[in-house]
Amino acid sequence: MKNTDYLQRSLHSVWHPCSQMKQFETLPLVPVARGEGMWLYDFEGGRYLDAISSWWVNLFGHCNPRINAALKDQLDKLEHVILAGFTHEPVIRLSERLSALTGLGHCFYGSDGASATEIALKMSFHYWRNSGQPEKTRFISLQNSYHGETIGALSVTDVALFRDTYAPLLRQSTQVPTPDWRHAEAGESPHAFAERCAAHLRTHLEQHHAETAAFIVEPLVQGAAGMGMYDAEYLRQARAICDEFKVHLIADEIAVGFGRTGTMFAFEQANVHSSADTHAETAPPSRTRRSAPAESGGSVSCRTGTMFAFEQANVHSSADTHAEAASPSRTRRSAPVESGDSASCRPDTLLASEQAGIRPDFMCLSKGISGGYLPLSAVLTTDEVFQAFYHDETAKGFLHSHSYTGNALACRAALATLDIFEQDGVIEANRAKAAYLTQAAQPLRDHPRVKNFRHTGMIWAFEAESSTPHFSRVFYQQALQHELLLRPMGNTVYFMPPYIISHEEIDFLVAGTLKVLEQLC
Repeated sequence: MKNTDYLQRSLHSVWHPCSQMKQFETLPLVPVARGEGMWLYDFEGGRYLDAISSWWVNLFGHCNPRINAALKDQLDKLEHVILAGFTHEPVIRLSERLSALTGLGHCFYGSDGASATEIALKMSFHYWRNSGQPEKTRFISLQNSYHGETIGALSVTDVALFRDTYAPLLRQSTQVPTPDWRHAEAGESPHAFAERCAAHLRTHLEQHHAETAAFIVEPLVQGAAGMGMYDAEYLRQARAICDEFKVHLIADEIAVGFGRTGTMFAFEQANVHSSADTHAETAPPSRTRRSAPAESGGSVSCRTGTMFAFEQANVHSSADTHAEAASPSRTRRSAPVESGDSASCRPDTLLASEQAGIRPDFMCLSKGISGGYLPLSAVLTTDEVFQAFYHDETAKGFLHSHSYTGNALACRAALATLDIFEQDGVIEANRAKAAYLTQAAQPLRDHPRVKNFRHTGMIWAFEAESSTPHFSRVFYQQALQHELLLRPMGNTVYFMPPYIISHEEIDFLVAGTLKVLEQLC
């Protein structure tokens, strides 16, 4: 069957997400017959390098043989069972491993990222109610934040395109200034700008902490804001401010978790303390600067070898060792500093939670958690929060549920994904891969129509100066002609490839992107 046959059948039967269906009259769908590694193949032999990990979910390539094998094995054992009153091995093992990685306690499961956000918001609200402070019902998020499109998640989202239509349905929340360094003043470093934005958070909570339940934040990278990146100093100060005013801190690691920012979880980077000189060296001084120094990898380059972004607020290092040194720990098991795998799944590693640093009260996970295979999300929280729900009264329990909560197949895919992190030293390997891509992208950085070239871990982004109408749509179409799957957000072009991308594929990606830029800019 030809591509056009599947295209027509899809248009007659499928309502595609995040799309104006009428646009498919001139912007044809791409029917996918199969995937292999970095590549997607259509029904007529065309291929497309998946440079955005199929909406940021795929970590180790399409049809990964190791994840495939784990799922085939699980199919012969258990596909799914109700998690209310029952349990099973994959969900137990996954919960244990996520808890060890994050230092947080029990895992509550959902089906997608927005569900995780809903769970965290409800859990925070209910905690304060159970704790005798029912007046704490309000939430704060960052300017330009994105946390999902269900009603609760949309209430703390600040993207007008998604939010405005449904505004009458939404609960009011407050947005505080974003530390995204593109909004800094000329000559102001990302570190200094982060401190200035944190002061706004403090001012707000000084006045409104009594009615505020939680502050929800995308650590280090605001995805839907056009890959807005910021200094980890903001996370450090946010944690201290929330502690001071007794407000929960929710880390939305849905997009940035599982190695995307150079650490297993983005919040880990709030545990990396570097000198002002280091920040000045690695950060563009203003939003008008076109390029960051090539050796730095961009404005908030994260090469500390940890697994989640929030970890980097907990590692102390000098300017010379910002990218290499591990932190002292409270209860150090065995920190393999030489491997950089400080938050891997090995039982002898230094856990993220043990890095003499900070952690959120809630962590929301999804997207990469199952390697891009099956819908799954999780919210991890502290033992203190869990205990507030542990009671003889049923109404004091957290009575939230999803039919496929803790699905055995999805959990098994997640376990296989964590196995790959552990067995292949992925975080360490990604450092070298990120350095190669950043160097290969030098022609993009130097392009006269490119500004704000930036990089955090395995995420790259820049703005293209172009007068082309509907730039993102046209860029996407032209990229397909060069065998690339790229979906700009406005004029922001970004790369978020699976971690298996090879040097040859990196060169192919950069060369194709340059060709499209030359056509449109």
